[in-house]
Amino acid sequence: MHQLKGKRIGLHNFPNDLHTLEVMLTHTGLSLQDVTVVKVDFDFAPFLRGEIDAMQSYIIDEPAALKAQGVEVNVIRASDHGYTMYAQVFFCTEQMIQTRPELVKTFLETSFRGWRVAINTPEATARMVIERYYPGGDLSHQIESLKLIRYLVTKGVGEELIGMMNRTVWEKSIQLLLRSGLLKAPLPPEEVFTLQFLKAIYGF
Repeated sequence: MHQLKGKRIGLHNFPNDLHTLEVMLTHTGLSLQDVTVVKVDFDFAPFLRGEIDAMQSYIIDEPAALKAQGVEVNVIRASDHGYTMYAQVFFCTEQMIQTRPELVKTFLETSFRGWRVAINTPEATARMVIERYYPGGDLSHQIESLKLIRYLVTKGVGEELIGMMNRTVWEKSIQLLLRSGLLKAPLPPEEVFTLQFLKAIYGF
């Protein structure tokens, strides 16, 4: 991250993701004043043309697409630079939890089983995705995306505990949101997440 000082950084979710970049820079001893932020579209052409030096991306998308084109890039993970937060979480209402707990548990079990199949059979899964949902899509891109997804869904928990969450991560997430002003007052992690179903699924 320290090598980004004085560089041009493209953000496509501008200005919403400025706080993410700020967290990463602060963690490295830099600030937003040390870089030039450039608003870009969901297109890595400006990066390839050298108009920007680094670019916000989804780890399972742009890097995979570039690799499929034979372009190797250096991926800087926000999670390695102070940005501790779960993403793409499942959520439902308190009423659903209270009135239909078995449905919630079954939904989670089925989702986790599907992820295990997907990450263990990336080529077959990629072909299915293209055939059913993304006609004309690039097979190598989809396979590479699934390999990257494997890292995300198993990080810190392994394949056996896909979906498992940690209270400490939620605590750190809440502190990040407070510091960025996106959360106005502190709240206990138990108000926003539960291990009720994960414990039931994994038997502890």
